[in-house]
Amino acid sequence: MGVGHHRDIKGKADDDYAKRKKNPGPLDPAKTTFVFVTPRRWGKKKEWEEGRRSEGFWVDVRAYDADNIEQWTELASAVGAWLAALIGKYPAGAEVLLIAGVNSPRQRTRRFQKTSSWQVAWMLPRK
Repeated sequence: MGVGHHRDIKGKADDDYAKRKKNPGPLDPAKTTFVFVTPRRWGKKKEWEEGRRSEGFWVDVRAYDADNIEQWTELASAVGAWLAALIGKYPAGAEVLLIAGVNSPRQRTRRFQKTSSWQVAWMLPRK
């Protein structure tokens, strides 16, 4: 999973939405929520959600920005640690616990899914 660097957040959200709508893969849109996440602040995310939600393709549409991520990591410190490890941004002085054989974001996601009741579905770019 890469961290977004696009300055045009709406454009990136629109592109990601269009790609996933055109090819939802194994996902059933009638039972799936489309989620867009950006590490930037996005003041128009609610308007974008409402516009996409009104199309009725996905069961729901959500957009999360830097403020949501900050709130999430403050409320759940374990999530903050997991996210920091996932994106390689460790707090100063932090010790990093590496699990033997779990080195890639895809492997860490699978491990997280095995220990959680949450279902995580995202596409990671293939190299």
